[in-house]
Amino acid sequence: MTATRPAPHPLTPLEIASGVVVGDDPSTPALPTYDGRSPRQALEAALLPALLRAPCVISFSGGRDSSAMLALAVDLARREGLPTPVPLTLRYHDAPDAGEDDWQQLVIGHLRLPDWQRVEIRDELDLIGPFAQAALLAHGPLFPFNAYTYTPLFPYAAGGTLVTGLDGDGLLDSWMFEPFADVLARRRRPQPRDVLRLGMFAAARPLRRAVYARRLRRAGSWLTRSAEADSRRAEADELAGDPRRWDSRVSWWHGRRHLSLALDMLDRPAAAADVDMSHPLLDPAFLSAIAVAGGRLGPGNRTTVMRTLMSDLLPGALLARESKATFDKPFFRGESREFARSWDGDSVDPELVDPGRLRSAWTAARFPLGSAILLQATWLRQNRPN
Repeated sequence: MTATRPAPHPLTPLEIASGVVVGDDPSTPALPTYDGRSPRQALEAALLPALLRAPCVISFSGGRDSSAMLALAVDLARREGLPTPVPLTLRYHDAPDAGEDDWQQLVIGHLRLPDWQRVEIRDELDLIGPFAQAALLAHGPLFPFNAYTYTPLFPYAAGGTLVTGLDGDGLLDSWMFEPFADVLARRRRPQPRDVLRLGMFAAARPLRRAVYARRLRRAGSWLTRSAEADSRRAEADELAGDPRRWDSRVSWWHGRRHLSLALDMLDRPAAAADVDMSHPLLDPAFLSAIAVAGGRLGPGNRTTVMRTLMSDLLPGALLARESKATFDKPFFRGESREFARSWDGDSVDPELVDPGRLRSAWTAARFPLGSAILLQATWLRQNRPN
């Protein structure tokens, strides 16, 4: 289970308008001193309390992170003589890009699991559908915007534990210097583009910040010019602060504000439903272990890490997959689509948001998920009881 953190400061108006949350959370405790366990042993230690507080269900999408948590939990339960955890999957109707049926079947068959629970989802997870409305009215603007998507799973885990694969993407896929570190560690051959990476690696932080700020210029932004500049500046500063060393980077990432907000928003409604949330990939002891295991140059890319941790438990094709499901359609459906279509330009801060640009974004062929928090906050301003 994740360590208890103080409640973070609420979302700022610019974070709501832009959908971008960056910076550190000074109240986040430092990572513990490394205790000698391997990353896999630390993950098992993080999963054991979840297995002991039955029913233990695994939020399972078929992606690499949730598959890894399922496989490791099943293996540990079988070795320890504990009840087998149950995979629990949301099945989205009329959203083929959100489906991962083939990958799910591959993992379930490989692990020989007879009990697999699936929850059918139609419009329930709309950005302002019933689950979202309840969360918004109880907690205010949400981060992440889809924090309420675990709510349909709570009845299956009542009195027990719900295990997630949060946030393997942030830990293993977003280190800015990972490609360059792979060259230094001789995990891959140099390429012409590595000259540019070397330049970024060696550059002082102000120069890296300036380069990222230029790269982050967004076409079709719904923000005003000044708000867009402020948001871009903050995001560029975040990217420029990504440490060059892997072990330092893990500690830095552990203290990100977006993680504190996400954990708070996920754990509060779960506690109200008598459900413990377990996020083993965010466990401080695991982070300490993978920081030490990776050292200065890191443990390799996402596939290398997955193979190192899980090659004996999951099919090689799953560990090496790079495709991901997309989830814009399940969230922008009946109620939010109608709200966006009929929106009159009211209930947004004109110093931060350009109503005309926002209307164009909300009526475009593909809804920009970066504006999801803003849509929810706009609905909330118009519907919160006095």
